[in-house]
Amino acid sequence: MDIGGGSLEFIIVAPLSNGRWKKKWSQSFDAGVSRLAEFGKPSDPLTLPGANRYTAYLDEMMRPLVEAIEVHQPRHLVGSSGSFDTFFELVERERNNPPKTGEAPDLHVSRFGHDGVEEISREGFTELHARLLSLDLPARLALPGMAPARARLIPLSSMLVHHVLSALPLSARLYQS
Repeated sequence: MDIGGGSLEFIIVAPLSNGRWKKKWSQSFDAGVSRLAEFGKPSDPLTLPGANRYTAYLDEMMRPLVEAIEVHQPRHLVGSSGSFDTFFELVERERNNPPKTGEAPDLHVSRFGHDGVEEISREGFTELHARLLSLDLPARLALPGMAPARARLIPLSSMLVHHVLSALPLSARLYQS
């Protein structure tokens, strides 16, 4: 999942026996965070009722994704965008595992075989999502680890990830790349 301003990009891949990946499905949706902000004129804080206003739109817009999830049954959601970097940072800080100041993050080769793929606690993300919906912009800016450029639209990004996770099995894991 790549969350952009104008669009959302999804690719579903499956592992091959030789360790490579095969693309099974991909699609771009006109539902990036800037488009959602223009479309829905969200309140600040967004609040749960504010996020729920987008549900019918997202259900309709992303119906092909839900169908692809049913067909291909992905077990992980890997996010590749600045929003996911921010989610990882905020969840890790909440779990008292902040990156050391002035040091690069401790990257490792993950189960996906790539440097820089880090798991985001799904439970931690769910808690963060609830917090982001309840905080106004100044409070979001005050969160340790919040990228100032992301603070304005991060509740919409969080809402999108939460929406996609709701279509995946509860056992699905969440990653940042």
